[in-house]
Amino acid sequence: VHCAAGDTVDRGAPLVTIESMKLQTTLAAPREGVVAEVHLGADAAFSRGDLLVSLQPVDAAGDAAPLRKMVP
Repeated sequence: VHCAAGDTVDRGAPLVTIESMKLQTTLAAPREGVVAEVHLGADAAFSRGDLLVSLQPVDAAGDAAPLRKMVP
């Protein structure tokens, strides 16, 4: 896992690296945003279709003020 809740990420930034049958693949952010939640921990098992990371859009000012209230 390359990110944590509250992190601001650019499009293409690595979010998680998954491994299947000894092949590693890094999943990148599809857009700029703020990580709202990471739904798995390091070495956690997951299945096809599982939600791994939730992104929240960044507002026009570049802020994610509502999310900051959720981040400790």
